[in-house]
Amino acid sequence: MRILITLAGLGLILGGCTAGGVDDAPTRLRPIDARVASPNPIPGRDWHLVQHRGQSSLAFGVAESDDLDLGLTCHDGSGRVTLFRDAAPGEPAGFQLDAGGEAQHFDAEGELSPLTDGLSLHAEADVASPVFRRFRDLGWVTLQVADERHSLPAHPGSEERIDRFFAACG
Repeated sequence: MRILITLAGLGLILGGCTAGGVDDAPTRLRPIDARVASPNPIPGRDWHLVQHRGQSSLAFGVAESDDLDLGLTCHDGSGRVTLFRDAAPGEPAGFQLDAGGEAQHFDAEGELSPLTDGLSLHAEADVASPVFRRFRDLGWVTLQVADERHSLPAHPGSEERIDRFFAACG
């Protein structure tokens, strides 16, 4: 059941669904800490936000595809976030995130992925976790997978999607 919810959220994010619209309420953006160098945006990859029927989803990847590096979903106001990603066979089952020096590991559960030969991983976390607060402030996060670091930076103007996601989650 959890995989179906995750895949449904993924479909809404990367499918460009606008049913129900996106809440256009203004948000308070935080100043970026100039002491922390932001990674350069990646052409063709960005943070995509969908808010629909009391659920918000934020995913980093290619728009309108199933190509994503990291996804986050929540029930609005819950204070909880579900992280999800696909892992290749033999990859560690977890999420190691770093945002501007604030690092945190989240243990994950996995089930066979319908999209790859590996696992579909998911983990629950508190929306107020230090790494999420820093991610929200900076507009980027790094995902460590085995020995590789993957920077997931927002393109200019996309930072507000990250802020809106965390504001909605509570």
